[in-house]
Amino acid sequence: MPQVRNLTAAFREELEARKGKIIISQYSDINREGVYSDLWLIVTTRFVEVYQYKKDTEEFDLQVSFKWEQIRSVKQQNLVGAGVLEATMAEDLVVLLQYSNTYTRDFNYVAKAMEKLVKLSEAEKEGFIFHSFKDSGKQYCKKCGRLIPEWSDSCPACIDKGAILKRLFAYAWPFRKQLIILTILMLGGTVLDLIPPYLSGVILIDKVLGSKPENGIQLLLWVVIGLFVTQFLATAFAVIRGRMAAWLSASLVYELRKKTYESLQRLSLSYYDKRQTGAIMSRVVHDVNRLNNFLIEGVQYFLVQILLLIGIGAILFSINPKLAFLVVIPAPLVVFLSFHFWKYIWKLFASFWHRNSKMTAVLNDSLSGIRVIKAFAQEEREIDRFDQKSYELYNASVQAEQTWATLFPWLSFLLTLGSLFVYLIGGRDVLLGVATVGQLVTFMNYIWRFYGPLQFLSRITDWLTRSLTSAERVFEILDAQPDVVDSPNAIRLPQIKGDVAFEDVFFGYEEHEPVLQNISFNLSSGQMLGVIGHSGAGKSTIINLLCRFYDPTEGRITIDGVDLKEIAQQDIRSQVGMVLQETFLFNGTIAENIAYAKPSATMEEIIRAAKIANAHDFITAFPNGYDTFVGERGARLSGGERQRVAIARAILHDPRILILDEATSSVDTETEVKIQEAIDRLIQNRTTVAIAHRLSTLRNADKLIIIEEGNIIEAGSPDELLEKKGHYYNLVMAQEISKKEKEVAASNEQSA
Repeated sequence: MPQVRNLTAAFREELEARKGKIIISQYSDINREGVYSDLWLIVTTRFVEVYQYKKDTEEFDLQVSFKWEQIRSVKQQNLVGAGVLEATMAEDLVVLLQYSNTYTRDFNYVAKAMEKLVKLSEAEKEGFIFHSFKDSGKQYCKKCGRLIPEWSDSCPACIDKGAILKRLFAYAWPFRKQLIILTILMLGGTVLDLIPPYLSGVILIDKVLGSKPENGIQLLLWVVIGLFVTQFLATAFAVIRGRMAAWLSASLVYELRKKTYESLQRLSLSYYDKRQTGAIMSRVVHDVNRLNNFLIEGVQYFLVQILLLIGIGAILFSINPKLAFLVVIPAPLVVFLSFHFWKYIWKLFASFWHRNSKMTAVLNDSLSGIRVIKAFAQEEREIDRFDQKSYELYNASVQAEQTWATLFPWLSFLLTLGSLFVYLIGGRDVLLGVATVGQLVTFMNYIWRFYGPLQFLSRITDWLTRSLTSAERVFEILDAQPDVVDSPNAIRLPQIKGDVAFEDVFFGYEEHEPVLQNISFNLSSGQMLGVIGHSGAGKSTIINLLCRFYDPTEGRITIDGVDLKEIAQQDIRSQVGMVLQETFLFNGTIAENIAYAKPSATMEEIIRAAKIANAHDFITAFPNGYDTFVGERGARLSGGERQRVAIARAILHDPRILILDEATSSVDTETEVKIQEAIDRLIQNRTTVAIAHRLSTLRNADKLIIIEEGNIIEAGSPDELLEKKGHYYNLVMAQEISKKEKEVAASNEQSA
């Protein structure tokens, strides 16, 4: 097989000079004769061309060339062992090039992109950005086209930091009165903090201890009283401010966390398909707390530090302008350096929080699946997996913190250079009698209070970086829009009859990877549909579409003749009941789990549903009966018990459309018989869609569909499909043989 080569820079430059900007350059490995060769599909703003690379001459030989004006559409065609990319012209169909199955996915993306390019003008093609198969899991900024980092849902280069700050303050606006009071208290405490240096310096040292006046004892007493009063008031202000801040902080966190959680609940399942649970939890918990600290403490502290800087600066210049000038000399350099490192530090801390989310996600996975880990003795593997993520977090943390730990001391050093000059010049003035000792002591006390705000401002990048990164992550959740939304004029169907129809439905969780293709069937109210197929064939996807967890890519689904997209989601979900293969129970009592879909249910209704599901007997066998706690994910119940509780939950819900996804997969044969009896009673006068590997559970189905690789390969009633002696017939025969073999084996064991 020839060696794959990249396009040379010189060739690309030559092409773009003659043919327009290159939009797509995709390698192929088969020529028109079906022989392995090095070919390249080159798509520019003006041409679609194919070049073959000649190894002997190291040149690119033009094989096919068309102007965009000649092309009407582009599509991919999969053949046996290979595929072709075809272009429809005005009068005929042209094969642009062939490729082996290795590049099928690549050309799937190429064909989709070229189909979009056909409709664009040359100017619009200039701004088109092609995302290949290798980029399918990545996100790109719609504004600038840059790759969005995996730790974010928005482009760091295009993020409006001013808009983030403005939006943050909007969340604090309802608490503006309390914030104003807090700020006043903090300012009052700051002013009180400025009084002691002056009292203990100029007043105490120069006017009391230095000059020793006749009323010195009285003045000393007044100075001490003044220091006591200022410190007492400062303490009182701090206590009041602290208590109010505690209330305000808790209130703001509550509101932010509530809004974030509400947003998460409204998002579609596709949002969770692409994200780890632990990463989302990190945003709800840690990032919301950081925003609270920013809004309650940070903003006030920032304002106070600015005012403190101005106030102390004014005092210093009033005492000795020459010395004050020496103090502020390093300040501009410190501020400049701080802002200079802003972007670099932002990226470091963003990476740190991303790694933290990744580690939290792994921790959540391992704790949730601890039974599976123990069952397969994979503790060491999980330790290694967690250690890897923890080590990545360690590296990100060390890099971020060491960078700041290197920068901050040098900034502090620059600031303290001013104090050295003050010691030198101020000490000389005292020795020469130009200044007093009290003035120098007062000046030095104020200097350290002056450097505090300066050091804070030099760390403003750190503070803002952490806060805005957290804000961005929280706002990504708040701004995320569900993929499945009600139409503006959604139709209300408070009482569904239960007629269901799939009409030429296509769907894929990823745009270029269809899971269902051309699915069509009708189901009348009260009928039961059995869906049969191997794992991954698309059975559960049909259920997801029927519940409108996702919308079809093509085609439509109707209930009672109304397009599912036009019906209010609440009306759909409130009248559809589900019993899933992977039963999920909440960490509460059995009664609470049964009544989950109907919280107002009476105990009599709960017990009735449990009896129908054949769950009452095992529930009453527990010491606490229906008040028995099921544990995390129902861990205290067996698989069959969890399944029957889930069935009771669906029974109490009393849905018009019932979905059974392998509802008897987790029970033994004896229990299956009992549950099947319950299901037979339950499905009366309800539209039912049942997925099952055990064909015996579908014996009462009115219709069956057999799915393979996303396509319906057989459809009809059980009797009709048996008469056809096709795929369904073979499955029934295989299960009958398997059943007889088990019976013979059991009989032999008993005889032995």
